[in-house]
This record gives sequence, structure tokens and C-alpha cells, in this order.
Amino acid sequence: MKKKIILINALLLLSMPGWAQNIFKAAQLNDITGIKFLLNYGIDVNDRDAQGNTPLIVAVKSGQKVAVHFLLEKDADVDVQNKAGNTALITACLSGSQAETDLLIEHHANPNIQNATGVTALIAAVKAGNTEVVKHLLASGADARLSDHQHKSAVDYAKDLKRKEIFDLLNSSFTAILHES
Repeated sequence: MKKKIILINALLLLSMPGWAQNIFKAAQLNDITGIKFLLNYGIDVNDRDAQGNTPLIVAVKSGQKVAVHFLLEKDADVDVQNKAGNTALITACLSGSQAETDLLIEHHANPNIQNATGVTALIAAVKAGNTEVVKHLLASGADARLSDHQHKSAVDYAKDLKRKEIFDLLNSSFTAILHES
């Protein structure tokens, strides 16, 4: 009986398509069955590829909302940074993806982590011109005062890029912070 189980498992593994044997490829392709299979066989949900990306970051980069949701349910660490310092939240904001950004914020992603160039999720959202994401980040505690390595804050980028609505949002947030101090 034990030999049959081992043989069946070996056949299942060998019969899987090549792409499903890699959790990063499965996340990129929204292959939930492949992700489940790999996690059940001991692959770490926070495993990293050569660039330091986790399956969650790969799913976010690929715009795979279902895979993002599934990986979050499996306790993927939302604040892991890749070699460039990007988290899943910064990656979602860079791509302008509101659905993934909302999911990550709901799972308590830290909006104030800075990548290797000092960019935060808020700065990335401003650069992408996504007003709704900026609102959600501010409501989630994003600090509009943080500057990147060019000494520019989200307000500076909103002004430079002539994003008046975002500029006004950030200014009112900044003014509220000053009144609290």
C-alpha cells in the first residue's frame, strides 16, 4: 500500500506541466492548483527567486488578483522586500493596480517601507497617477512627509507631474499632520 502511494505521488509530480513545478511561474500564471500543490509539498510561501521576489510579489507584478488573494490567505509575508527593496505593495502601486493594492492594505501591508531608492508605496502611487490608491494609502497611515533619495516627497512628485487632485489630497493630509503636532 505504501509503495502505491509513493508511486501515485511520483506519477502526479511527473505528470504536472513543467511550469507548474515552479511556484513563481504558477503565481505569474494564476495557477492556483499548482500553487496549492507546491505549498502542500513543502515549498515555502515566502520563497525567493534570483531577484529576491516572493511568489506574492510575482503575482502582484503579473496582475494576478486571484493568486495574490490565495497567497495572502496562505500567510504570505506582505512586507518582504526584494533585492530592489520593493514590497508587494510598492510593486502594486508602481503598476497602478488598485485591486492588488487594496488587498495588500487589507492584509496590513506597511505603506511606509522604502525601497532601495527611497520610494514608498505612496510615492509610487503618485507617480502612477492613481488618486484612489493615494486616498487608500493615506487612510491606511502612509506618511506623506517621507522623501526618496532625491529628497522628493509624494507632494513634490504630485506637483512636478501636475496631478492637482492628488496634490490637493496630499496637501490636506500634510496640513492635518502639522495641526496634530
